[in-house]
Parts: sequence; C-alpha cells; structure tokens
Amino acid sequence: MKGREDEYLMGMLKGVIDMDRDLTNLKTSLSLRNDFNLHDIFRLMDVNKNESITKYEFESGLNKMGIFPTPNEIYLFFKRYDEDRDGMLTFGEFSKAFYTPNTS
Repeated sequence: MKGREDEYLMGMLKGVIDMDRDLTNLKTSLSLRNDFNLHDIFRLMDVNKNESITKYEFESGLNKMGIFPTPNEIYLFFKRYDEDRDGMLTFGEFSKAFYTPNTS
C-alpha cells in the first residue's frame, strides 16, 4: 500500500512541476508578442480607475475577453499574486502573473 501512495504522490508532484514549466513557457511566449500590452489589459479591467483591480473587476475583464474562470481559479490567482493581501491587484502585482523571473 505504501508503494502505491508514494507512486501517486510522485506522479502528482511531477504533474505540478510540468504544469509550472508549461505556465512559464506560456508567460514567456505571451510577453514576447508584439500585440501584447499589459497596461491596456489592466486599464480595461480597472473599471473605477483607482489603479487596482478587484476580484470582480478581474473576472469581468476576463469575461469580456471570452475567458470564464471558475471562482476557485480567481481565488487562487489572487492568493498567488495579491502580495499585500488587500483583495486587490496593483499593476505591479498583476504584471508578475505574466512575466517570468530571470533565473539566469
């Protein structure tokens, strides 16, 4: 029984690592596109123009672009990128979701 649990956990860990690598590759690809302007997307989402976006503004902005995340996906996005835990994303926090750290 222990061997199966270990195999399962190792498989799950490998899956997380693979997804993180894929996400990093997608971020890099997106950030290098000529038509990608992160400031424009942020301004589109910042409906009340207070230089931050709420979960509602984020979801609404994504919906306008044809992206329909689940409440859990929005929660996890904010959990990861809302560094000061105020329930809003500044442009700096928002942009970290799209740029990969330089690991060189």
